[in-house]
Amino acid sequence: SADFAPAAHWLIEAYRWSIESGQLRRALSVASNLGYTYTSMSDYAQAVEWLQRGLSLARKAGWPGSLSLALAQTGDAMRRIGQLPAARELLLECQALLVAHPENRSAMLALKYLSEIELDLQENESALQNFLLLAERAQSVDSKDMQTDAALGQARALLRLGRLNEAREAALHARDVAQQQRERS
Repeated sequence: SADFAPAAHWLIEAYRWSIESGQLRRALSVASNLGYTYTSMSDYAQAVEWLQRGLSLARKAGWPGSLSLALAQTGDAMRRIGQLPAARELLLECQALLVAHPENRSAMLALKYLSEIELDLQENESALQNFLLLAERAQSVDSKDMQTDAALGQARALLRLGRLNEAREAALHARDVAQQQRERS
């Protein structure tokens, strides 16, 4: 029901019980959900705190899938609070961890978030190239949401580069892909 404050309360309780009962995978999942919940409430400081807890657990466990997702999510949250160098390090670590699996969802998330950092830093040409790469990877695994994100990112980068017609085409493409999955872009 998108009632995030009570959800956060119960997720914190679930995290506590997961830790106390030794359910590490559950605790990792709950920390991730708490990060998402606080991000949805635009409380990025709390999101970073919970995602860093999850990242710490993932590092201890050493599970590549959990670690890569935690790295990508924490990197994005840190980007949102302006900690760009630290965010970039986490995202690059995620990509290095998944170098053999570039079409893995976490690897694509890391590429998307790195591209966002490049836009934040006005590195628009580099952002455009990475969004184009993201589009290729998303297309190869038929990930509509990533295709939409890639097209929107391309549109923003092209707009900043003064390539207005191409930016419009990329934005229209994003709309079309979003409509295919019945979501608003």
